[in-house]
Formats: sequence, structure tokens, C-alpha cells
Amino acid sequence: MLIESYRVNSKHRANKPSKNASIWKVPTWREVELFALSQRDSVCRQTQTSWGCDLNNVIGVDLQNDLFFAKFVVNQNVWHGYPVHPRDNDIPPDHVLDGWLKSGALTKPQRSKISEGKFKK
Repeated sequence: MLIESYRVNSKHRANKPSKNASIWKVPTWREVELFALSQRDSVCRQTQTSWGCDLNNVIGVDLQNDLFFAKFVVNQNVWHGYPVHPRDNDIPPDHVLDGWLKSGALTKPQRSKISEGKFKK
């Protein structure tokens, strides 16, 4: 996948999350680092997304949850990302979850809960 640019989206850098936007709680450099790792390890070419995971640190928040996962999307060769809670359209695909399981980033029970949209930490 050709990466022409990555843009930090100010909507996800606000002081508080909103109904329509989670926010990052990590510094911008960590957001970009998670993006770079996602491009190396967990790209889904079919949906033009990539995924980040850090179960050891809260990377963001939404109105109800601390967030440990990030979803990165591309539009006209410009990427941006945001923290997500794995449910509905924000559940990473099986090949990504399997890669995280194999690398030790997830346990088998965590992988199952994520794929079912029932992850809680």
C-alpha cells in the first residue's frame, strides 16, 4: 500500500470525546508510531484499513471506555487514525487478531472477546 501522507486529525485531539469522535490520550509521536507499526503488521488491503493495539496502555477514550486499539483509514492516499473500542465496524479482521495472538499482544480469551465485540479491560 502506497503511503503518501499521514494526517493527525484535530477532531481526535480534542479535550473531550464526543458522541461522534473518540480522542487520543497518547502524544502525537505515539499515534504516528502506532500507525507505522500498523502499516508493517496489520494492513487490511480489502477495506483499506490498518490496526494498532497496545493493551498495556490506554491510547484513547470515548464516552464510555478506555481504548487500547486504533483504526487507521485512507482517503485519497491520505491516512488518519483514531482510537476505537472493538465493536460493530471497529472489530479488526481475523488475520489481524491472529497476528496479535501469535505475537503475544493478545491472549486467546482476549482474541475471542474482541472478535465477538465483547472486549472489556
